[in-house]
Amino acid sequence: MISYPTRTTFRLGIAVGLSLLARSSPAQVSYNVTDIGVLSAGTLSQATAINNAGQVVGVSYTSGTNGPRAILYANGMLTDLGVFASGGTTSYAAAVNDSGTIVGIASTTVTHGFRTTTATGGLVDLGTLASGVQSDARGVASNGMIVGQVTLNGVGEGRAFYYTGGVMTNLGDPATSGGLTSNANGVNVVGGNTVIVGYTDHVVGLGEGSYTVINAFTYTIGGGGLVNIGSLGNNVVATISKANAISSTGIVVGESSIDSLNYIQHAFSYTLGGVMTDLGTLGGDSSSARAVNSAGLIVGDAELFPGNSTHHAFSFVSGGTMVDLNTLIPGNSGWTLISATGVNDLGQIVGYGSINGEVHGFVLTSVPEPATYATLIGAGALGTALWQRRRARSRFCLASIGTAARLPRCSAFSAPWHCWLRLAAPHRRKKPSNSSAITISPRGNS
Repeated sequence: MISYPTRTTFRLGIAVGLSLLARSSPAQVSYNVTDIGVLSAGTLSQATAINNAGQVVGVSYTSGTNGPRAILYANGMLTDLGVFASGGTTSYAAAVNDSGTIVGIASTTVTHGFRTTTATGGLVDLGTLASGVQSDARGVASNGMIVGQVTLNGVGEGRAFYYTGGVMTNLGDPATSGGLTSNANGVNVVGGNTVIVGYTDHVVGLGEGSYTVINAFTYTIGGGGLVNIGSLGNNVVATISKANAISSTGIVVGESSIDSLNYIQHAFSYTLGGVMTDLGTLGGDSSSARAVNSAGLIVGDAELFPGNSTHHAFSFVSGGTMVDLNTLIPGNSGWTLISATGVNDLGQIVGYGSINGEVHGFVLTSVPEPATYATLIGAGALGTALWQRRRARSRFCLASIGTAARLPRCSAFSAPWHCWLRLAAPHRRKKPSNSSAITISPRGNS
């Protein structure tokens, strides 16, 4: 059988349009806003993270005695993830990976980190380190590794931990370098290695002349101890830097002081083995980067005016400038986006903002602007025209024996041999027993 030509050229046109769309500059992106809502009797909600399946986690604050509850928003539905089976009234979801593993904190008489899944439900208590009294799960990698902090018994100091295979492990004791506390905020698999990010703090000096230094760090499992990645400021005295998240491509984001008094802190990005980059602000003094995806799209929040506590959610792409996300949503949406806390590899952004006088979690989904739509539609139309032209040029070739045989379509896209009359090769023809007609069976379009 000889197959008919397919709609390959049409599909190619659509692919070209989508490719141009994917390459659109950040300034061309606009967003639709989805309100994740609140639980029944709820008063506000926050979205904290989103995975590549579009599953959103966070917290919804309820009135009465229930307190805040960890939530999952998926397929347009908001679900209460509950509390520990042993009791308690509050919970908070901090992160979710692509397998649907959710981590966060829940409380009974004390607060412990938990894990659960979108498939099974039920919060699993992660426990603490041997000397710990509380734990807090803050991040989870694609391989299931969980990171967070444990509060130590009696001293109020914290230790960063990672949790895998049912075992919680201390990342290391910052006291070996005069440290007090370490915090693990994010984790990801980068080039086959599991890398954890966070910060440590330690006191330098004694008495009135002492000061605290807070340093962002990276920690590669099996690759040594904590690595100080520095800060944006040149002054080592009282410097502050904190790493909040890391992408699967090794981009670390957080915030760092840029002055000796630590009054001004800016969002930063840092590539493993490189240097910090100041992401700037939206016009105010401070900003903080909360999350980053594999393509380097960074989100967070920043002050609008110096000395003003008003913050807006922002996005930032390498090579560009910080953009107020409120300028990229419909002007009549009624939303004021306060902070962006998560972003997935599809470019969907989550966070929280003000709508109708209440604070709700949101999901931003990008849409092309009209110019981009025109490019996409035009490329698709071109592909359609080429395909129709090819189809129209299909023809019947008459053999000298007087029988019509439908041969493969001939066009500018066909090989020359498609148009031969086959008179010299009768053995390739299928001859029915009751007719001398030459027939060629078609195959449907692929």
